Amino acid sequence: MHTRINRYDIYSLCFLIVLLVTGSVWVGITAITAVNKNPILSAWQRAQAAGSYEFSSTVRQITTPPCDTHECRTHQPGRPVLP
Repeated sequence: MHTRINRYDIYSLCFLIVLLVTGSVWVGITAITAVNKNPILSAWQRAQAAGSYEFSSTVRQITTPPCDTHECRTHQPGRPVLP
């Protein structure tokens, strides 16, 4: 036996399709904006999620003596002072 489809069934089906498409778009936009755009913060969060870690580093500190020559007194900001 055939069931007749009336216009209310078609309206309901169209409404359901629009609702599903709108929901999918909303979920997609939310997922894209949830991605952290700060790479430093993202790296820190990944490091914390990975658990404990360790690293080593070497620091070489060079001190420069105070300058008493004519070149140092005429130094322009932003330009390197070469020996």
